[in-house]
Amino acid sequence: MPEKAYDGFVDDHPLNLTNKEYELLKYFVCNKEQILTRGQILDRVWGIDADAADSVVDLYVHYLRKISGSWMRQLYQNDSRGGIHVKARVNTYV
Repeated sequence: MPEKAYDGFVDDHPLNLTNKEYELLKYFVCNKEQILTRGQILDRVWGIDADAADSVVDLYVHYLRKISGSWMRQLYQNDSRGGIHVKARVNTYV
């Protein structure tokens, strides 16, 4: 059964997201100007009991980039300490 799709907009760019993509984007937007570890993201988006590896975060960030195009680079950047720095200085409606 396919995942439910969610619609959203970022700087007037329409998005059609799966549940996990939506939850990840929403978590980023709610935590702007913070550095998040992949473990924090996994716990919040996939659940504390999830059997997922840290690499799933990178995979879903890749999916978001592919869906969204260039504006995603404005949303976050990898931190030199292994986390993700969420900038989120875009108008986001999810």
